[in-house]
Amino acid sequence: MSSEINRQGSRRNFKADMKFSLIFAAIFWITAAVLYSVVFIYIYSSLREDSRSGIQVRMLGYWAIEQSGGLESLKDNIDVNMILSDEQPFFVRISDEFNNTLVLDIPEHWNSFDFTELEKKPPEPGSFVLLRSNSLRYFLESGCIPLSDGNYLQVGMSDENRRRVMELLSGSFLAALLVLVAVSTVIGFIVSRRFLLPIRDLEKAVADVIETGRIESRIVERKGAGEMDQLVVSFNEMLAKIEELVIGMKGALDTVAHDLRTPLTRFRMISEKALSRQDFKNNAEAAEEYRYSLEQAVEESDTVLRMMTLLMDISEAETGTLKLNITEFSPLELIRELVDLYEFIAEDRGISLELDEAVWTGTMTADRDRFRQALGNLVDNAVKYGKNGGRVVIGITADEKQVSIKIEDDGQGISEADLPVIWKRLYRGKSSKDGLGLGLSLVNAVMKAHGGTAAVESVEGAGSVFTISFPVEE
Repeated sequence: MSSEINRQGSRRNFKADMKFSLIFAAIFWITAAVLYSVVFIYIYSSLREDSRSGIQVRMLGYWAIEQSGGLESLKDNIDVNMILSDEQPFFVRISDEFNNTLVLDIPEHWNSFDFTELEKKPPEPGSFVLLRSNSLRYFLESGCIPLSDGNYLQVGMSDENRRRVMELLSGSFLAALLVLVAVSTVIGFIVSRRFLLPIRDLEKAVADVIETGRIESRIVERKGAGEMDQLVVSFNEMLAKIEELVIGMKGALDTVAHDLRTPLTRFRMISEKALSRQDFKNNAEAAEEYRYSLEQAVEESDTVLRMMTLLMDISEAETGTLKLNITEFSPLELIRELVDLYEFIAEDRGISLELDEAVWTGTMTADRDRFRQALGNLVDNAVKYGKNGGRVVIGITADEKQVSIKIEDDGQGISEADLPVIWKRLYRGKSSKDGLGLGLSLVNAVMKAHGGTAAVESVEGAGSVFTISFPVEE
């Protein structure tokens, strides 16, 4: 199964690489074609202008000769130029005002051109006319200029050199394009493989999670600040968050399976015992025992529900999914409410529950109910484990970064061996009294959800100081 998935992934990766390389090559081809077209048009236009400039220069030279020596002098110069000229071949035609040919001198190899075409349309000074041949690939291009005696002078040259240059340019471009196409395809394939490497790693990680159900694997993070590299970082962070959630849920389920077994078993036994009694209707003592058994069952069910609620709260807080209702409130007012609530319990043991004289009186932003829940657990522990006739002092301090609440007692304290583990779930010290062992774990989880901290300083036999600190929002 795994090998088949890997083969399918390899085929998909190869197809994706080829697709991207072809896209890369196609973009290059189109760009090269556009650039070639621009260069081709520019060079062709430049060569054509040079050719027409040569025609115009030669026409002006003949025009000057006709102006100074007349038509006969012009004819003599044309004949001499035709014989002596080793430049690009040209033809000369002189026509009258009715476009009848008076003089036509052409090179012999141009006899295949039909020069009678020039007589079909009256010459237009300043314009250029093209003549085509049935046997030659190039054209003849001629210009026209009027003479002083009313005749017209036409001089023409072939575009053979221009065509040869453009064919050489096209051939060179096509040869270079073939090489560049091969190179661009290879480069495109390499670039696409490098570009798609994070995506392939991502696909492999996802397939591994689907196949095995394990989320411990991570994608190798490469140095870079590109979007693909950031995608890998985000994906790894997502896997880490999911793993944290799963571990938190697993821990909660393990705790429930381990610690709820006893109260559920007792609940069942008590209920079965009560239900097994058949004489409670006629026996007041049996009825009272039955009622007491059911009361115990209800208490056990309340314990189970309370434990489940606390476990869910702790798991949500530790995994960052606990919803907080952030409001602004006075912690001093809330602490006074807790003092009033626990004052009666403290008085039963002769414990003095009081506020520090230098208490801070400002406001803070946090989830008020969660704040009360965490602080209430700490106050409850301080009163519960404080010594008879002792004192519990609550203080509030604040600075630019945090608001801190301290709960100090002079009770039995915590041993050095127990200090590292008191925040764990279900922790119960040697002198632990009735409780679920979730109070301090909940305090730590609530502080984590707020981005704050929970700390303790304690000496066994000399009391403890618990401190919870909430960050101040800027």
